[in-house]
Amino acid sequence: MLECARMFQSPFRQIALVALAFLVIVPNIVAAGTLRQEAVSYRAKGYEVQQQGDMAEALSNYQKAAALDPSYPTPLNDAGVVLEEQGRPEDAERSYLKALSLNPNYLEPHANLGMLYERAGQPEEGILSMREVLKVNPQNAGAMNFIGS
Repeated sequence: MLECARMFQSPFRQIALVALAFLVIVPNIVAAGTLRQEAVSYRAKGYEVQQQGDMAEALSNYQKAAALDPSYPTPLNDAGVVLEEQGRPEDAERSYLKALSLNPNYLEPHANLGMLYERAGQPEEGILSMREVLKVNPQNAGAMNFIGS
């Protein structure tokens, strides 16, 4: 036991331990940052081609972004919009709900989910989703005064 205590007292060994920790931890942090940047890039490309009307390419880019960074909710919301436009409301709902599971305070999927339910003839579900928007951001109350009715 004394040997172990001496090992950590040696300045050389302390430096070696710090260097080892640096070599193990820093690449993981850098890789995570790089993956997020790559995911953001795919999301931006998806949005760009969506604006040009290429929904299949947009969806592909959103899915790549979500796969690269599973903690990034924005491409899931964007994919939901495209899936709705493709006539796939169940898939869109799953995508919005997944985005909300990652960030319950993300306004857009709450609003998109509410509108999806409204269009699907489920006004009660739509109202519940829109009320979540108000819980997250009460400043939206003026723009959404129809919810209480």
